[in-house]
Amino acid sequence: MVLIRALTYHVPPSKEMNVEDALKQLMADSEKFRKLENFSKVEIWTKRAVFPKLIFKTEELPKVSTRIEDVLVDTGIDYAVIPLGKQDPTEVADLLAASLSGTSKIFYNLKAGDLDEDPSGFDLVPMAKLIKRIYEKAGPEACTRFAIAYGGPPETPYFPASMSVRRGISACLRYAGSLHDKLLSSNDSSLDEMLLSIFYPVAQDMRLASLDQGFEFIGIDASLSPWMEESAARIIELLSKASFGGPGTLNSIHKLNVSISNLSKHFSTTGFNEVMLPLAEDNRLKELGSLGSLSAMDLVSMISVSVAGLDMVILPSSVEDRELAELFRDAMVLAFRKGKPIGIRVILADASPYEWVNLGRFPKAPVIPLAKASSGN
Repeated sequence: MVLIRALTYHVPPSKEMNVEDALKQLMADSEKFRKLENFSKVEIWTKRAVFPKLIFKTEELPKVSTRIEDVLVDTGIDYAVIPLGKQDPTEVADLLAASLSGTSKIFYNLKAGDLDEDPSGFDLVPMAKLIKRIYEKAGPEACTRFAIAYGGPPETPYFPASMSVRRGISACLRYAGSLHDKLLSSNDSSLDEMLLSIFYPVAQDMRLASLDQGFEFIGIDASLSPWMEESAARIIELLSKASFGGPGTLNSIHKLNVSISNLSKHFSTTGFNEVMLPLAEDNRLKELGSLGSLSAMDLVSMISVSVAGLDMVILPSSVEDRELAELFRDAMVLAFRKGKPIGIRVILADASPYEWVNLGRFPKAPVIPLAKASSGN
């Protein structure tokens, strides 16, 4: 079964866009945005709004966040993301933690650097301290609504590493289960053909619906993203004919990304358009994590073959600031080398590796170590 994972309205930027101007634009377009549901032959799972970089005083962030959340409720939109741009993490840590604690529908991203900036020289300890502050003040669930952006953030319906650069509509699909079923069936379709059969009808419907309501159709982010039993890791195992992480894993991710990229020949795409491996959203990854077969560094290494970032990874809250900073740096260095933006979303929990923890609106997931223990020779 295919769902529209997120139907997303992009708030148009302006030179000096303040919060109220952005909200007026959102409210003015909300009825047209709502009408898009009537055109969709596919169930819409969530409706979202992406803001551009807004002009407001940093100390106003908690107030701005609650104001935006109130408007989301009024307009029937489920979630929104506020891109914070480049700021000193030490200056926003307490304000961001308070904003996350005081809302449930607002996501945020903070930019660590641009793709042309070599992250080997970044001081990322303040970013590590920021993650710890969010955990201490707002808890593990709040960590799921914050991402570090390196490069971009891109124009995508996937949260939290997103930013609006123009008015329009984008979407992404929940399709891992459908692709898995197609791979198991005994037809001779290629991977390209399978993906096109999933995406093309939805892309055409959304494009026509957007134009009918006076929106630009920005495109579909065709990233393969899991949701619990609808596992991306199991698809990779089907293609590699091996357990996830074994020989053939990276090649299978590469094959998927080539086929995902080829979709842009047939309809407008936007965003990451890569395999996504959010640990806490993929039951196979959770299983492997709980068994000690997966570490954070294992997932970082897959960025080299175009995994869209380090996502929904749960680490012990006892992790040292320096270790966390170096984990971020390793992820960014791989993104720097391949020239593509990534998002980093790490969750901290008061637990040891392989223990299962509650994440609020997400089902339980296991804590994993930074790296697998050395066998020591």
